[in-house]
Amino acid sequence: MDIVVETINVQNVPKTLNGYPVTMATPHENGFVTVLVTRQNDPMPYVVATWWPDLRATWMWGHYDSNPETAMDEFLTVSKRNEKRGKIN
Repeated sequence: MDIVVETINVQNVPKTLNGYPVTMATPHENGFVTVLVTRQNDPMPYVVATWWPDLRATWMWGHYDSNPETAMDEFLTVSKRNEKRGKIN
């Protein structure tokens, strides 16, 4: 299963982070955004991470995976965790 999203237009999330395409993003009311980044030709191509505007073109708290199904499960887990975080200043 490949993870492919044609466009990203969520709360001004960059289309790339650390030079890799953002393939999925879920914004949360507290200002955090859960992102899935795909790094082609990497042994662990799927990165589920957290982004917010102050980070600009990078991410925090990355979870790296080689399996797209596991990455999707991790995306849901991280999304729930980000939803519960306090509001960004």
